[in-house]
Amino acid sequence: MVDKSATLLFVHIPKTAGTTLRVVMERQYLGQSVFTIGHNIEEDRLRLEAMHEQEKRKLRAVFGHMAWGWHEQLAPGQPYAYITVLREPVERVLSLWAHCQLSEHYLGAAVRGMDLTNFITSGVTRRADNAMVRQLCGEDQFINQ
Repeated sequence: MVDKSATLLFVHIPKTAGTTLRVVMERQYLGQSVFTIGHNIEEDRLRLEAMHEQEKRKLRAVFGHMAWGWHEQLAPGQPYAYITVLREPVERVLSLWAHCQLSEHYLGAAVRGMDLTNFITSGVTRRADNAMVRQLCGEDQFINQ
């Protein structure tokens, strides 16, 4: 059982229904201290690291496109617990491919018209290559690649 005083770290793996869970969590933690990781993961890691220890201890949740290991940015001895949502890997990559085809997606221009095989093997993004495993093993540098 998780300590109710623990800071919850939600590892949002892209294309796994994480946005839905984040919305539920935001409602659950309304009015409480929450740290959200935006598009610049490394900048946000440094922002969390730079927070005063007292501020860190007040955090009820940390969520975003991070990897396992962010608990090291919390205050010494601060209790924490991780959660995430996993998805069947092939379905997740199919969803990612379709999502990247959107004109507003940052990879849209690079992948538009690419078939699935080319998308996976092109190297245009590492999010199609064992992304769930990479995040859970502590590698978050690839998320926006």
